[in-house]
Amino acid sequence: MKRNLITRQCSFISNFFLCIGTATVICGFVSLAYAGRMQDLLMASRASMVEATGTPVAKFKYPQWSTASMSASNAPAPAMVYASSVYSSSYLPWYAFDASLFEAYTGLRWASEVGSPPEWILYDCGSGNSNVAKTLVINNPRFGNNDTFIFQGSNDSTNWTNLAATNTLANYSVHYFYNSYATTNFDYYRYFRVNFTVMPDTLVSVCFMKITSAVQIRPSMTSFNTPAPYVVTQSSLSANGTNQGGHCAFDNYELDDVNYYHRWIATNEFPAWVKIDMGSNVLVNGFGIDAANGCPSNFIISASINDSDYTTLVTTNLANSQYAMPGCTLYQDIVTTSTTAYRFYKFTATDTWTGAAAELWEILLWQYEVE
Repeated sequence: MKRNLITRQCSFISNFFLCIGTATVICGFVSLAYAGRMQDLLMASRASMVEATGTPVAKFKYPQWSTASMSASNAPAPAMVYASSVYSSSYLPWYAFDASLFEAYTGLRWASEVGSPPEWILYDCGSGNSNVAKTLVINNPRFGNNDTFIFQGSNDSTNWTNLAATNTLANYSVHYFYNSYATTNFDYYRYFRVNFTVMPDTLVSVCFMKITSAVQIRPSMTSFNTPAPYVVTQSSLSANGTNQGGHCAFDNYELDDVNYYHRWIATNEFPAWVKIDMGSNVLVNGFGIDAANGCPSNFIISASINDSDYTTLVTTNLANSQYAMPGCTLYQDIVTTSTTAYRFYKFTATDTWTGAAAELWEILLWQYEVE
């Protein structure tokens, strides 16, 4: 009834301005604005709405959320991180969320005291805040092999709900893995806990942890075109193409601590790019960039359906990994509002902080789902 009234009022005003002549556009704008306002109110509970122009506007199924890059146990506020125990002041819980990754035994990480399970690490979103967790990522060093854990959520930090099945961390072996676990519970929680129930090494050690409302897309490349349907190409690569080709940026290894391989390194010329063909159109609107020595200072992410016409999703300056986290690689999240599925995603470096050849240790692909 109210909307009909407003529509009739705007129609009257439109006819009035039409008589004047030049004010027709003004009235048209007013009419659409009022109609659009009422449309929003009437359809607020729906996952997608229609603008006054009739153009569909995609809505994200859940807020685009990830755990913060912590600089202290309670910073940035209101997030807080704490754990059941700490090995020493050099291995504090918030180090697992500080975005630095373990390198050559020197990276900052959380380690529990030596003992028996359970041991846990907890992320508090802060008073009045709650989020949906769709994926948990853990990057574990040599201590913590084969640890069994349960990922849980709570709104009072006392009663816990299992968000995923019981999992076991992959064996460390030679590489530091990005272990990724999908959840099956999409309720909103303030507290998230990783509860370790089996600890073969008698302590738990985690160098990187991320909780997010996005789904991870994992190519897990073992060569430039394996597994199918993914294909990775690059503008150039260093002499050691086997272990430093573009596909190494999509292999889910953080690094090989023996020879520091398994990363993409271009020759020292710009622009330098690496590209992944997804095999079909896939929505990717979040990117995790793990870089160190040759961290791009100027960085462009673009996408295409046909590998000819590219749309720029984001142009950014990545933080200087060596300056921000000396001795470590640095994980950086890039989130876009793109709701278009593309087949090709291209990552282009036009310069690096050091002036050396561009390199990327890992590129994680994230999908924030839309309705």
